[in-house]
Amino acid sequence: MDSILEEAHSIRQEISLLHLEVESLVKHNERIGTTVHSLTIIKHDSNSITRGIHQHGEALYVRLQALGVQSCELEEKHGPNAAMSRIANTQHANLTQAFHATIAGYNQVEEAQREMWSSRFQRQASIMGKEVTEKQLDTLTENGGEGWGELSQSLQTEGQSSRWALCEIKGRQKELVELETRLREVHDLFQQMAMLGGL
Repeated sequence: MDSILEEAHSIRQEISLLHLEVESLVKHNERIGTTVHSLTIIKHDSNSITRGIHQHGEALYVRLQALGVQSCELEEKHGPNAAMSRIANTQHANLTQAFHATIAGYNQVEEAQREMWSSRFQRQASIMGKEVTEKQLDTLTENGGEGWGELSQSLQTEGQSSRWALCEIKGRQKELVELETRLREVHDLFQQMAMLGGL
């Protein structure tokens, strides 16, 4: 029983650290939304934080699964009404819920980032003389950037500033595709969590 409580305490600390990583990502994303200088460095930092969150989340998920197995074993060994079983089940349920809340928060951060990049993409395309609808943008990002060639050809590319704007649009489109991939990974983690905790 002590080992389960120690593991639960350790997982709780790791979930807190994961939450801090998500908060750090929020701060970096806010910087992306308010700056035009050194965007590449800030974006690189955000991508690094995101990779860390994914790795940390996957590791916590595995540990939560193992804790759930231990909890079930205690229940089989001592019965569902035994204090040990109830404590282990409660620890597992509370930790699963905390983990789910942290991952849901991370999902919201990524969705907000996606919206910010979408609006920047649309604004830049508008400056170039092309209105891009949400549906067109969603299709472009969901298909991994397929259709970018047609869109870029329909934009005016005369003059230095137009070429710069086209490069900006392409960069935003690439970021949107990367965000869509990360959101799919978060969705997969949610599905795994649903199977783990019956959420």
